[in-house]
Amino acid sequence: MRYAFVARERTRYPLRLLCRVLAVSVSGFHGYRHRQGRPDPEATLRADLRTLHAGSRGTYGRPRLVQALRACAHTVGHKCVARLMREEGLARPRAVSRPAPPTAGITGPWPRTGWIGSSP
Repeated sequence: MRYAFVARERTRYPLRLLCRVLAVSVSGFHGYRHRQGRPDPEATLRADLRTLHAGSRGTYGRPRLVQALRACAHTVGHKCVARLMREEGLARPRAVSRPAPPTAGITGPWPRTGWIGSSP
């Protein structure tokens, strides 16, 4: 926000004055200006990630996606893929929990807590 304000107002005020008042560095402002025109370096990686995730019908998690992206000649690590999945809103479906086993027919105290070899 500060750098955007400096970019708007630098035609009316000196750059050094604006940077001093807003407590930002001049080199930081120039870095901001340099980054504005740059395209997303991960655009192809994001597109391939979405394609692979959709191709697996959403069942691939991070480990399989890392393998698949490496097979597509992308140099990625598991943390990068995890971050991109979070940013893109991709997640594999969670496993369905199994129902509890039936308890019909079980009688007596459970679990049995006696010592082995002790008499009842």
